[in-house]
Amino acid sequence: MTTLYFIRHAESDTSVTDDRTRPLTVKGHTDCALVADYLSDKIIDAIYSSPYKRAVDTISVYDDNDLDGYMLGHHVPHFRKDLLFIAKADNGDYCAYGLIWIDEVNKYAYLEPLSTVPQYRRKGLAKALIYEAINRTSELGTTYMVGGSGEFYKGIGFETQYAIQYYKKVWS
Repeated sequence: MTTLYFIRHAESDTSVTDDRTRPLTVKGHTDCALVADYLSDKIIDAIYSSPYKRAVDTISVYDDNDLDGYMLGHHVPHFRKDLLFIAKADNGDYCAYGLIWIDEVNKYAYLEPLSTVPQYRRKGLAKALIYEAINRTSELGTTYMVGGSGEFYKGIGFETQYAIQYYKKVWS
């Protein structure tokens, strides 16, 4: 049987008007310990959270050592935490992330997803994540990486190998 636990974020500081970066109050931080206590005897396979600071901070007391993997929801077969790349700002906000999957048989790495928060774009974060992924996966025996499309990848040295067109017909 699967059990789902829904936990609303702890009390947030409503004087901060930016909804995404609104922090917890002192009481909110104190209440986070109640969340950790409640979950301490539960078997938790995955934790999903919105990227809003108050939500992430509320669950971070549960297991901060593995929060990045839990928050991004990648507790799926073949997930490798060592191939999850995350860039955070000094204040703890998520700036960019990428996840690499490895095809062991064909010896290639697949990049999916790659995302940068809009206010952190054009700072070289995605490029840095990709090149760290290339270095790390080449050490694991891969010979090339696939993923993505568009001018961004061309601009950092990727070449188009093939393009796929999809056709759709709507049944009447």
